[in-house]
Amino acid sequence: MQVPSRPGLNCVNSVGRGDPLSQIRLNRVVADVERVGNSSLGDWRGAALRGLIDVREVLVDEAAAASSRNEARSTVVLRERAVLLDRISLLRLHVLGVEEVDRLSYDVRRLVADVRDHLDQLPTQPGRN
Repeated sequence: MQVPSRPGLNCVNSVGRGDPLSQIRLNRVVADVERVGNSSLGDWRGAALRGLIDVREVLVDEAAAASSRNEARSTVVLRERAVLLDRISLLRLHVLGVEEVDRLSYDVRRLVADVRDHLDQLPTQPGRN
């Protein structure tokens, strides 16, 4: 059974506390992977791979910018980030080898939603919204 690629998950369209540019990049990734019917498999794979690179960069950039006031919380955040980075690596391999575009599209959108949740849990820095 394949999961339909439209409509997207409600949680991927939510805007969190993170950097507005990061949110825009994540929104673009979701829009790109939802364009299943408008392109060939090769074009979709290319867009999905570029999107996963963007998601990884957002995750790494936001984690580097977050202040680590609480050592215990910092460890949890690092562990969660490592899990998300592993999922990105696995999804990149699946995008290259699996032809179930609807399922992969769902998995990428789910990953973006989880990255948004992770970014919302990062401590805010003074001067950031």
